[in-house]
Amino acid sequence: MPADNSTFLNSERAFTVKYEAAFSPVENFDLGGAGQLIIRPNRGSLQFTGQSRRIFSWKQKTLDFTAADIWNVVQEGEKLSFSTGIGQSGRKNKRFEFLCLTADEAAAVRALLPTRVDADLTEEQDFTVRLSLLPGSSSLLTSVTGLIIAANIVVFAVMATFLNAGWLEVSSMDPYIRFGANSGAATTNGEWWRLFTSVFMHFGLLHLALNMWSLLSVGSLLERLLSRSLYLFLYLASGIGGSLTSIGWHGDETWSAGASGAVFGIYGGLLGYGLREKKTLPRAVWTPLQKSALTFAGYNLFYGLVHPGIDNAAHVGGLLTGLALGWLIAVPTDLERRPALIRKHLRLGLAVAVAGIAVGVAVVPRFDYLVHEEIAWAEWAKDYAEKETELIKHDEEERKLAGSDAASAAKYVQWLGTNVIPFWDSWASQLAGLHYTPGRRTEHRRAVVLEYFRTQSESYQHLRAGVDRDDAEEVKLYNELREKAGLLLRSLQP
Repeated sequence: MPADNSTFLNSERAFTVKYEAAFSPVENFDLGGAGQLIIRPNRGSLQFTGQSRRIFSWKQKTLDFTAADIWNVVQEGEKLSFSTGIGQSGRKNKRFEFLCLTADEAAAVRALLPTRVDADLTEEQDFTVRLSLLPGSSSLLTSVTGLIIAANIVVFAVMATFLNAGWLEVSSMDPYIRFGANSGAATTNGEWWRLFTSVFMHFGLLHLALNMWSLLSVGSLLERLLSRSLYLFLYLASGIGGSLTSIGWHGDETWSAGASGAVFGIYGGLLGYGLREKKTLPRAVWTPLQKSALTFAGYNLFYGLVHPGIDNAAHVGGLLTGLALGWLIAVPTDLERRPALIRKHLRLGLAVAVAGIAVGVAVVPRFDYLVHEEIAWAEWAKDYAEKETELIKHDEEERKLAGSDAASAAKYVQWLGTNVIPFWDSWASQLAGLHYTPGRRTEHRRAVVLEYFRTQSESYQHLRAGVDRDDAEEVKLYNELREKAGLLLRSLQP
């Protein structure tokens, strides 16, 4: 195709340009720092100067273009970019990008550059126009993506401020366990709301920031493509799908929380949408989106594999849920067809999601204990364990002195009657007053430990009689009952 030189003027022009800037998305593979752009219309050429991007090189580099080397020029404020086959940008099939000092100066440079465009850019620009016409919020603050981010931030702030969950890192798991984290034993024993609430809880500020940044990166685009209602549905369904997958994989071995399952669902939804509407998405739009989504999923899943403590099961569950639903509920950008299709696809998506969740609820494993009962038991047992350790240590000291003479033996008999035997009787009485759900693990453990306490009390009664009367038969009964007590405790071990 012949070059279009009609916009080149007759006099040479020079402009100061930059190839990178703080907080700017400019990406130039050939030049760095600042330099000059010299346009020579009489030669039909442009010359860029700047710093070489080679490692440990501070030399100035020059790059020359002819009009035939430049097409698809696009201006965004002070940023200009164009397609080319020259330099690293050409080899990487990337656009050559640079910054002018002002938007007005960028417009002046744009007027001097070739106007040739190819079909890919025309399709991309047409798609951008169609996308801008789709209904949706023009502000992040009022968009569904913005509201989701705000909800996550509010939940995090409330938990960190009022529930002692911790700001930079988790200071206590108690608020997560009590108020919404996801784990097999808690969720499947009637607390199914945890599949939802866990999606809005985060383990520290970094966890929250990474998830919200990932959501912000692509959420607004998918929200516009799908519509606000379909987008919100996909986000929540993906989060629940990730939570169910986490239970299926981890059972009750972990407490899971975070928006990452739902965020993976957004990236999966973007892939599903692209597969369904591939013909309506320009190649210049679909290819980088596909690459970005696959890179995000691949990198984060690999990172989860090599770093313990990351719930990759929720990531995979969310990704697959989003992929399936994104394909199922995708709607074209055709303004006339969208309203009816959105309603239809929302009903279809809800039906499929409800069926999928029902299957998930039916197949995930069940557990024979209630979390709140286990928490109550652990608090009770901690207090008991500390006192038992102290008693046994003291008893060993007293027993060493008991055989030295009759007075020491009498003292030990008194010690057993006033301290050791009442200790086991007291704890047995206390434990007998506790009640847990019949048939569950905690109640079974209570019954065994209660029998252990009573056996210990009986054994020490025989020991007291044996020491008091120097009766070997009583001491033998003591040893037999102590062995029985040991067997009772071992029976509780997994």
